[in-house]
Amino acid sequence: PVLVSIVIGAILVVLASLISSQIAGKGHPLNDNALIVQVLIYWLLKPITEEIFFRGWLQTIISKRVHSSITISTIKISYAVIFTSLIFGIFHVTLYFSGMNGYKVINMVLFVTILGLFTGYYRHKTNSLLPSIVNHIAYNAVGGIIANVL
Repeated sequence: PVLVSIVIGAILVVLASLISSQIAGKGHPLNDNALIVQVLIYWLLKPITEEIFFRGWLQTIISKRVHSSITISTIKISYAVIFTSLIFGIFHVTLYFSGMNGYKVINMVLFVTILGLFTGYYRHKTNSLLPSIVNHIAYNAVGGIIANVL
């Protein structure tokens, strides 16, 4: 089931990248022309679908099989959260095929892996996807605004 989840996730991410690049053009979302499409795809659709898949499905499957965790300071993080975050980060390598340069892709992979740790932790602690989705939407929106301004 985990391998099937990884394959399905890879297919979904590639499809989402292809669809969004066809609708909104290549590159970073705020460098494209259609702001409403950018907001709908990058700030709402992708965060919601990625959280449902990665935190709602994949993390749940892994959590049922792996019960170990690591404690950092006073925060206990399950290996399921860590593994799902790493997979989440690696899937963002597909941004390279959407026209993003390699350096930016590496930065993106690192930052979204960290995002994955936070959203996975929230999902684990609250047993709800809502905090994860809200955090992911906020991350994408703020990142998009900063990228456009800078």
